[in-house]
Amino acid sequence: MVLTSAAIYHKYYHRLYRDWASEALLRTVRQAHNCEDILMNFIVSHVTRRPPIKVTQRRAYKETSGGLMRPPWSDQEHFMQRHSCLNTFAAVFGYMPLLRSATRLDPVLYRDPVAVWRKRYSRLETVPAAG
Repeated sequence: MVLTSAAIYHKYYHRLYRDWASEALLRTVRQAHNCEDILMNFIVSHVTRRPPIKVTQRRAYKETSGGLMRPPWSDQEHFMQRHSCLNTFAAVFGYMPLLRSATRLDPVLYRDPVAVWRKRYSRLETVPAAG
């Protein structure tokens, strides 16, 4: 599944999310203040009949003075809320459009030890990293 805050997708899918998604789906997202990424993945998979592409995160969470920052998805309540959204969306769609995928795009593959002359984007290493 792809998180929409880190995804690039065609505006057609945004239009579907905005105009085609039923009120029950949008109400679930509004009430949960969450799950918009799950709904977007449902819509794209429903339309394309293809699995999503997972994009890995680039940074790990840094330590704070009180120890490690806990990501929100490590909270059991957050997990149960998202699980409930999955069940609601599958019920409204009438089936589970999300498909299993083994595709993974890792944003740091440009650092592989390959000769520069063989790389398609040979100047990628010269771009300074964000952060």
